[in-house]
Amino acid sequence: MRDTVPNSGQDLRLALDSLKGRRYVSEEYVDLRACIYAEQFRLLSSLLGGSAGTACEPSGPVSPGDLKADAGAIRSFAASLAGSLSGMGKPQAFLAALLRKSESQPRLFSDLVESAACGPDRATLTGIASDLGESVESALFYGRVLAAPWVTAAVGGGVIARNDPGDRPGGCPRCGSPPGLASLSGEEGIRLLHCSLCVSAREFDRSRCAFCGERDALGIFTETPEDEMWIEVCDRCRNYLKVVDRRKAGAVLPLVHVTAGLYLDILAEKKGYRRSLPYAAVG
Repeated sequence: MRDTVPNSGQDLRLALDSLKGRRYVSEEYVDLRACIYAEQFRLLSSLLGGSAGTACEPSGPVSPGDLKADAGAIRSFAASLAGSLSGMGKPQAFLAALLRKSESQPRLFSDLVESAACGPDRATLTGIASDLGESVESALFYGRVLAAPWVTAAVGGGVIARNDPGDRPGGCPRCGSPPGLASLSGEEGIRLLHCSLCVSAREFDRSRCAFCGERDALGIFTETPEDEMWIEVCDRCRNYLKVVDRRKAGAVLPLVHVTAGLYLDILAEKKGYRRSLPYAAVG
């Protein structure tokens, strides 16, 4: 089995904390991400210590039946996350509403996680958000956050071997989720796509859009040519992806770079490009 926990939880939390004070980095956003990661990492470590740690690789993108997460376990995780966020002075209305509603609808958590992780099923997410009086964006984000530890335990994480179907654009071969970050390494600038849900990484042709596969529609946005991170955009499908050059940045910790690059998300969206799905992976 591959190592599904990408690094020490403490190391990544320290790396997140080191972002505070940097230009364009919101300390409030860093604290939110760090709190979510700590809860996700704790659960994933527990899952990998039990039977989930010996799960075999699925033959295709993960399905609801692969997750092995019942509504009670998901609710417990959500309650722990909600408590941690509230304890930091960052209560989340969506989680609070979800916990209240689940008392009369026990399957609500399973429906949320399955619809956010697999697809996503936007019709189901819209219905859940409407019932809670919250936004679809919150349902999608927190559904993926809650799903990520179980998805990662189910698929194994790590770098996808070359004989896996990693040359196809779009979703991760293991969980079906789109990339949340790309990194470049080596003299030739080999590009790895880092999954936004299961932390798997796969090599992908640098000249093609990671979402639609188009070769002649890519562009970049950056502040200066010396920057270690920039935005890659596609004028065909209008998706964008943050890219970090590990030859300048050193080690790549996807969650840290995704958090540090929030200003790039804002820049891309102001120019009319869209993020495929929110980054929710454990690391």
